[in-house]
Parts: sequence; structure tokens; C-alpha cells
Amino acid sequence: MSLKTPEKATSADRMEQRAIIKFCVDSGKTPIETKQMMENTKRHRHISRSLVYKWHKRFSDGVCDLKDAERSGRPLLCDDITKSRIHDIVMKDRRLTLREVASISDVSKSSVFIILTEDFCMSRVCARWVPRLLSDEHKKRRMQTSKAFIQNFKRGGEKWLDRIITTDETWLHHFDPKTKTESSIWKHRGSPAPKKAKVAKSVGKQMYIFFADRHGMILVHAVPSGQTVLRRDLVKAIKKTRPAMAVDLGNIILHQDNAPAHMAASTCLEIELLGFNLLDHPPYSPDLAPMDFAIFPFIKSQLRGVRFENSDELKYATRTIVSKIDSKWYSDVFDSWLRRCEKCLQCKGDYVEK
Repeated sequence: MSLKTPEKATSADRMEQRAIIKFCVDSGKTPIETKQMMENTKRHRHISRSLVYKWHKRFSDGVCDLKDAERSGRPLLCDDITKSRIHDIVMKDRRLTLREVASISDVSKSSVFIILTEDFCMSRVCARWVPRLLSDEHKKRRMQTSKAFIQNFKRGGEKWLDRIITTDETWLHHFDPKTKTESSIWKHRGSPAPKKAKVAKSVGKQMYIFFADRHGMILVHAVPSGQTVLRRDLVKAIKKTRPAMAVDLGNIILHQDNAPAHMAASTCLEIELLGFNLLDHPPYSPDLAPMDFAIFPFIKSQLRGVRFENSDELKYATRTIVSKIDSKWYSDVFDSWLRRCEKCLQCKGDYVEK
């Protein structure tokens, strides 16, 4: 048989309980009689014995106020001069720790923390890693590209998104250890924390090129060592998986980043001969490339922690993972791409986190 946990008394309930206890005191009832009477009511049947005796004694001593006595509150920590000095110390060197600031200012560490966080509304944060410190020209280019992407979508809608095929290459290792965050587990208080030995990625690896659109993966190709990737392989894959798109190859918009291999004259000439249109992509902008901000991280997270004996096992696992991703996921990735372009404009061309 399960026991029902009593509901926590609200402020109004507490005031009502005290009023009843005061009435009982004025009526000459004892604490035991008061508690028994309140237990017979549906609303106050869970009142504690200590609370009844506490307020019964207080009212018996002549106290009439139902409210709690005012507390003195936290004492004043430092005067304004000391607070300003602590703020100046931090502003001169923002890397100082609480212990160092407390030692310099001759104020306790807890007081320094309260002054900085409550009086000056400051918090200590870590620097965010970014691919590159963007110049004003880079930010301008990112804003121009994002604005053009949004305008094209407003004109063409989802039909315009359906024309885009995004592509990129990445290395997949035969063994890629799980990250520290991925290895975290739930534990009880007092139980020992798990330990994890530092393991490096395997030497064995394979270059893969992926082609995807808004409806799913079109081509996953393991690039043989010493060979280049021919975009003509994509045409065969399009005819097989996207026959409607293959009717007019000139309507296809190919998206790729600005890697040297993508910007080479031979690559650009091959794309031109195939009849594809190129979607402009700003330099140093993996946060605006679906492969970099969504597809690659997901595939690698599924492979991480699994050891593959050879490239064939890695290839089979990669294609199995890709085959299980539904079209709705890719559609959400492209929607996220659009939102990232909007955020890029809001951030004045700076990097977008999510």
C-alpha cells in the first residue's frame, strides 16, 4: 500500500493554521487538544506537532501577530570603496581567480564572489573556440551570403531548397574513442567516479565523400588512396536515387565549402561541364555548412567507440548508419541551415553556435 505524500503548505495555509491555533489558545485549549482538533479537518490533518506547540507557546506568551518575526538579514559585506577596489582589480586582469582577488583585496573569498556576481552582475566564462577570428571583411561576406540564401528561399520556397545538393569530404578512422562527455554516466552520491584512459585515434583511416539533399543521402563514396573524387559519380547516383532531378541537371545547385580541392581550377571546370550551378559559401564558415554542423557530427558520433578491423567493416557500418536516417532528419537539417543564416545576420556576421 502506497502512502500519499502530504502537500506542501502554501503561505495562505500557514496563515490560516496560525489563526486556528490562536483561536484555540484564546479558547483555553491545550496544545494536544489543538492538534487533535486540526487533525479532524481535511485541510490541516497533516499539520506537524512541533508547529502546533511552537505557535501555541508564542500566542500564550502574548504574541498576536500571525506573521513570522522579521529577520536581520545578511550583514553588510563591504563598503562601496572596497567593492570598487575589487571591481578595479578584476578589470585589470580578468583571468584572476577568486582566491587571488581575495588575497589582493584582503576580503574573504565568499564575499568577493557575492560582490562580483550580485553587485556587479559578473560571471566567469571560458573562451569559445572558433575556427578563425573573423575579420570585418569575412563577417561582411558571411552576411552577404546568408542574406542571398534567405532571399532565394523567399522567392523559391521549398522548391528552391529541393534543388540544392550539399557535399563535403571527411576522414573516418578505424577507431575513434568516445569523448569525455559521451562517456559520462549517472552515479549515486558517494560512489566512486569512473575512470577513462586517454586513447588516441587509430592510424588507419579512410576518406569519404558525402552528397545529400533535403530528402536524404544521395551518395556515400569511399575515396581510394591516391585518387581524386570525380563528380561524375554523382550523376549516376542522381539518376538512380533522384530520377526527377536527373531530368534537368542544369537545375541542380551544388553546395560545397571553400576547401582548396573544391576551389581548384580542375574541379570548377568539371562542375561547369556537368552543368551544375554553384551555391556561394563564405570562407571559414563550417557553421553554415550542413555537412559540418549536422551530418558529419552525427555519423561520427555513431561510429565513435567502435573498433573496425579494416576499411570494409568501416564502409559497411557507415552505410548502415546512413541508411537508417529518415528523410525528415535531413529536412530538419536544411531548416536549421536557414535559421543559421538568419542568426548570422542577427550576429552581424559572427559565428553561430546553434
